[in-house]
Amino acid sequence: MISESYKKKIIDLLNSDLVRNDDFILNEKEGSGYSLIIIYRYDPEIMFSIEIGYNGEPQTVTFAPGNVLSLETKRINNDNRVEDFIKKWVRNINLKMAALPVMRKMSEQEESLNEIENMMKGYYDESVFKSSEIEELKTKLNKLQEKFEEKIKRDYELESNKETIISEMKDDINRLKAEANILTKKNWLLSFYTKFHLLAQKHPKLTALLGGIAYESLPESIKDNIPEDSVNMFLQTESIETSEK
Repeated sequence: MISESYKKKIIDLLNSDLVRNDDFILNEKEGSGYSLIIIYRYDPEIMFSIEIGYNGEPQTVTFAPGNVLSLETKRINNDNRVEDFIKKWVRNINLKMAALPVMRKMSEQEESLNEIENMMKGYYDESVFKSSEIEELKTKLNKLQEKFEEKIKRDYELESNKETIISEMKDDINRLKAEANILTKKNWLLSFYTKFHLLAQKHPKLTALLGGIAYESLPESIKDNIPEDSVNMFLQTESIETSEK
């Protein structure tokens, strides 16, 4: 049997900013040696197992989440003490808790972007921009930037982060100008949709504003070939918000 003093030493290592030792359950098993298994009470996939020989020496540890992989097994030697692995494991739990909302948001964002990409399958113009079209596009993007900045300063006067929003918009427009030199019209339009969609997700209050002025800024040669569903994707939020007022 594993001594109570050893268990107490392990339990004392299970405290951090985001977890406490009473969040964990300790189980003990006997097989070819002894196993001390620590399980996070609210998610059994978060665990730490210590394999101990009959001589009382820890041999291996298995833990999830790992340092790199979701599950890792390490052999214990003079340089790798059990206590060090437990401290790293608790740190990994903290990192996982902090990362999950970000990863969940990225997953939801990826679903939205896939939806945009599917809608763009109906746009068949794979040609590149002519020099004259690039110049027209840059002119329209400049006007879009001016209009956007003007509306933000006028209608969102009390927004504390309005300068940040304007800066993000300028960065996106500069990228779109550069991309017009190398992308096909279809891929450029996909980039255009994506940038404004992400900006609207980040700043939901701007959804209607972005949808309206972004679509208006597109050259007619591109507008004429946009599938109806893609047009609605821009304009539906504007009409919804307008109807709610």
